[in-house]
Order: sequence, then structure tokens, then C-alpha cells
Amino acid sequence: MIVQIIITMASVVTSLGAIFTIILKAHSWFENQNNQDKEIRMIKEEQRVICSGVMACLDGLEQLGCNHTVPRAKEDIEKHLNRVAHQ
Repeated sequence: MIVQIIITMASVVTSLGAIFTIILKAHSWFENQNNQDKEIRMIKEEQRVICSGVMACLDGLEQLGCNHTVPRAKEDIEKHLNRVAHQ
């Protein structure tokens, strides 16, 4: 009788431990996804600022008369940004 109660209690404790472990793993996975989303937003914002700066530099070079590859580079960046914006 007592052996059966001990076995039942051990089963319950083991089951609760397994359920708790699954919940912790799921929570950890969701937290990791949120952190990755935040990092991706930060990277995208950084890339936006860099593209804006490069476009300003190319525009300035074009205004100074550096017309060899500057207009093509500027056009390529503009096309890329427009293509990405419409996806």
C-alpha cells in the first residue's frame, strides 16, 4: 500500500517536472524570438541610416561634378531601395 502511494507520488512529481521543463523551454524560445526581432529592427534601422548617408554622399559628389560612376551607383541604390520597399 505505502509502496503504491510512493510510486504514484513519484509519478506525479516526475510529470510535473516534465511539464514545468516544457513550459520553461517554450518561454525561453519565445524570449529568444523577441530578442531576435529587436535585433533585426535595430539592424534595419542602422542600414536605413547608412543608405541615407551614402545617398547624401553620392548626391554631393554628383553636385561637385564627379559624374563617372557616381550617377550609376546612385541609380543602383535607388532601384534597390525602391524594389525592397515594394516587397
